[in-house]
Amino acid sequence: MDLEEFKEYKESDKIINELCEIRGIGLWTAEFVMLRGLNKLESLPADDIGIKRVISHYYCDGRKITSDEALKYVVFGAEETLKPERFGALKHKVFGASKASFR
Repeated sequence: MDLEEFKEYKESDKIINELCEIRGIGLWTAEFVMLRGLNKLESLPADDIGIKRVISHYYCDGRKITSDEALKYVVFGAEETLKPERFGALKHKVFGASKASFR
């Protein structure tokens, strides 16, 4: 498997499926690799509690949110279109925020 080839893939599902074929790699890991390693903004490990906390803190007044809400609000917004500017800001907040900020 050539991981560099994934950068050229147009379909995210293909990357996720190929990564999940590797023993020990599940959906969360595949989505995280796409987000962090491949900079594929359409992938969000929305089940991650830390990511949901950041989204909740910055976009939902701190209320508990579901994975579906995280995806809908941050990735697509009300217009159901990809919002790279929102996702880029979230990525910066998730990976740039200290853990102490959300306790």
